[in-house]
Amino acid sequence: MRNLYSEADLQSVRGSLKKRLIVLGVAAGIVFAVFVYSLIIDDHKEFRPEWLSLVSGLLCASVLIFGWDVFCRPLHAYAKHIDSALHGRSHDIVLEFDHVDEDVSVVSGIPCLTVFFLGEADKHGDRSRMFYWDRELALPDLAAGESVTVRYYDKHIIGIGH
Repeated sequence: MRNLYSEADLQSVRGSLKKRLIVLGVAAGIVFAVFVYSLIIDDHKEFRPEWLSLVSGLLCASVLIFGWDVFCRPLHAYAKHIDSALHGRSHDIVLEFDHVDEDVSVVSGIPCLTVFFLGEADKHGDRSRMFYWDRELALPDLAAGESVTVRYYDKHIIGIGH
């Protein structure tokens, strides 16, 4: 059985996420400092630039929301995925490989390929089993009908072997 993830992978992703969070925090902190400065400006002429407060406040919120959503959330989801793969409850099952759907699905924030296997028939007579393969990893060469052991959590494949 070949495991797809290791502790080194988890530490690498967490390190990258930490660096991105620091950069996001610095950028938001600078804009927030401008916002605070705009609130305390007082030149004794009853002039306080409300437009600067408004613009810097909106910019700070935009930096935080956009920065988290685009730069940090994908890594956070991937770190959670690897942590679940390494430390969560997993199951092993022997199945026959059927086919791979080449369309990319995003499942829990992880881009995945859908892989279909054939197993024991369920109570409705359906043998098809669907799992998700991390798109960042190379898919092994499998022939239709080939028997493989699949280790998975939820519907995500975390290990595969012959």
